[in-house]
Amino acid sequence: MAHIRRVSTLFDCTDVCPEGYDPLGSIDPVFQTNSWGFFENPYYTTDSATMDDILFQYDITICQSQANFGVKASRPQAWAKNIVAVGGVNHRDTLTTTDDSWLHPDPPECVLQLPASHGPAEDNRIKPDFTHFFDEVSTTDNGNTFTDCFGGTSAATPITCGYFGLFYQMWSAGHFGNFVSPACDPQIMNCVFEHRPHMTTAKAMMINTSRMYVFAGQFPPNPDLTRDKQGWGLADVGKLYVHGVGDKFKLIIDETDLVDAVQTAAYLITVDAGAYELKVTLVYADPMGDPKATRAFINDLNLALRSPSGALYWGNTGLLDANWSQPGGAPNSIAVDTVENIFVQSPGAGQWKVGVSTKGINEDGHVETPALDADFALVVSVDFDCNGNLSPDSFDIAHFPTTWPDSNNNGVPDACESP
Repeated sequence: MAHIRRVSTLFDCTDVCPEGYDPLGSIDPVFQTNSWGFFENPYYTTDSATMDDILFQYDITICQSQANFGVKASRPQAWAKNIVAVGGVNHRDTLTTTDDSWLHPDPPECVLQLPASHGPAEDNRIKPDFTHFFDEVSTTDNGNTFTDCFGGTSAATPITCGYFGLFYQMWSAGHFGNFVSPACDPQIMNCVFEHRPHMTTAKAMMINTSRMYVFAGQFPPNPDLTRDKQGWGLADVGKLYVHGVGDKFKLIIDETDLVDAVQTAAYLITVDAGAYELKVTLVYADPMGDPKATRAFINDLNLALRSPSGALYWGNTGLLDANWSQPGGAPNSIAVDTVENIFVQSPGAGQWKVGVSTKGINEDGHVETPALDADFALVVSVDFDCNGNLSPDSFDIAHFPTTWPDSNNNGVPDACESP
């Protein structure tokens, strides 16, 4: 199992994170969830920078609650570049997500009076990274009692981080075709820790398979589920699992490749005819920023995608306005995000070229070598919609297994299999 460490004091994790990398230690955590933090503000502060430094050095996934003020005032740790920041959405105690709302406080006896704090960051980086349920969460309470009225981003964050724990367990089982050492005995060793991917890869895998809320425009009449409220949506381990079963991940780079001032990384991805979506996610760990600077970034990595017909997509272009990327634009034209996505609906068949480049390495991002360079996580997936319901097959199998069963466990609904 993935090990969980609860931190109850209002300090940063410098007293906890190193234990995960102490060969004589006994904790070996792969993730940490924080529903605490320092005083809320809208700025990248020294506390934000400290958290970035911790994550850059210790390479552990840390989920951080945004806050509950309905404005950009958030815990400074949530503004860190390398953190997994989590906002909140009211799910109204229903199974469907069609009535979910960031703004609507329902019911009043359970939720906080204000909605979740939101982004973007002061330098226009996309924050939060994810969202989850803000209201009517059932859980244990103080004194060995029970409540069905827990809420706030303090509820949304551990839900999200629990999903990260499930991801790490899948990874440790080799579910995504990743190498797993046969010498690791789970009876005597923490194999989840031994096999763990880099934190950037965990974040990229979860974002690539997230369940995004539909929205249109940055400032629609109802600014309810815009990118600055939902981030990249709800973590979806069901879809993640089916992606692994159905071999829908076409590329997973776990910080094995490097870029520098002259060297770029390029990959060819074959997309078969009839694909419903092509999703490309880049995440890189960035050294701590300067709180006095206008932008928090240090290194600037860029994601690009070229279609078989020659159309060029840049990371995050169009994704502030909707869930599908738009061709054109420019690299990092608005902000320098350490998370960049390109999501293409109905991609054409053929060879697509994915590129990772840099406009500048200002500080070593890959300290394992003497060169001035940077590493990154890159995830590419392709999925289909065999039943034509405008939903990817992996989502249908994961969330509607009775309607769309997959009895042979190959990532394709039985109804779509050839007789």
